[in-house]
Amino acid sequence: TILVYLLIIVGVVMAFLYLFPNREAVQMWIKGQGAWGPILLFIIAGVSVIIAPLNYSMVGLVGGFLYPTPLAFLILWLGRSFGHSINFWIARRVGRRVLSFFIKESSLESYDKLLKSEKVAELYFAFCFLPFMPGEYLAYMLGASDFRKRVFFLVTFLGNMGSAFSLAYLGSGKGFTDPFFITLFLLVFTGGLYGIHREKKKLQLQ
Repeated sequence: TILVYLLIIVGVVMAFLYLFPNREAVQMWIKGQGAWGPILLFIIAGVSVIIAPLNYSMVGLVGGFLYPTPLAFLILWLGRSFGHSINFWIARRVGRRVLSFFIKESSLESYDKLLKSEKVAELYFAFCFLPFMPGEYLAYMLGASDFRKRVFFLVTFLGNMGSAFSLAYLGSGKGFTDPFFITLFLLVFTGGLYGIHREKKKLQLQ
């Protein structure tokens, strides 16, 4: 099963890189699909997160260029959140078995304790929220641990708002120095951390 999964990953990566060698190729292809474009952007955004070597940031910039910022944000946010959720599910199903081939059980238990530390949710939130950060890797790691599903999905959907909005905004031709962007970015970031704090307190995780 693991070998089949690895072969599928390699095949998808090779096909993606062949069809879309650069940002312009992705952009032209999605634009040429007409009304199907937003749906295909959602799928590509999700796949680029699930197959970690692919580039979600590039896809996000394409979305911001092709569509109005609110629509691009929604597509990218849902696509990345979907991808992270699949990563978590895959790792929870097979990730532990994969890790056990390379790491002894006592080390895995230490690994679980590290991931259940007080600030791991905030760390994952930051990796999801900030653009160009590899949050998908942490999603796999958390899925292979005993991290609570409820907290994972809360952090995933809150955190991916930041990266999705940032890439949609930058792709539209605007910069990160725009006062509107900075204000909204900081407000949502602070609100997300507060929401995570309350949820952890409710679950008695701190």
